Amino acid sequence: MLEVCRLNKRYHYQKVLKDIHLCFPDSGLISIVGPSGCGKTTLLHILGGLDKDFQGDLLWNHKSVKRHLTRYRRRHVSFIFQQFHLIMWLSMKHNVSLPRFFHRQPRMSLSLSLQELQHQSMASLSMGQRQRLAYLRSHFHRSDILLCDEPTGSLDPQYADSVMQLLKEESQTRLVILVSHDE
Repeated sequence: MLEVCRLNKRYHYQKVLKDIHLCFPDSGLISIVGPSGCGKTTLLHILGGLDKDFQGDLLWNHKSVKRHLTRYRRRHVSFIFQQFHLIMWLSMKHNVSLPRFFHRQPRMSLSLSLQELQHQSMASLSMGQRQRLAYLRSHFHRSDILLCDEPTGSLDPQYADSVMQLLKEESQTRLVILVSHDE
């Protein structure tokens, strides 16, 4: 179970998150919707152990992980980033399988209509193809928590529906937290 207690975050003189208390279930799909700039991505980065500069506490299974964020993140969290964070000099196939270097997982095949592009350079892919690739990469580390920052923002309606359906299926076995400005 993931919890945040008395969470506060400020950037210089602007308070972004103020006294947030949240308790998430072990599995399920949680959507956090709000306008741009309201702190959604900041909250996701704190939940994922990427942002260490916050007040309050982050708990995993009722134990504080604030002093062990790297270990918590490596063991329990996967991400689909809004900016994708793909490595441009690697092929699509190697970008997807990169997490296998850090986490031993069984081999997977590509889906979401990307199989035929697996040897393409990253520069030749559209934003939608890159977003689908970022989604597939999140499967190589079967974590307890999947954090998704605008996971369908660059997708056309067909692939957006496909990705949302896959996220719903994943939420049966792990916690999926999705942030978006689009209801």
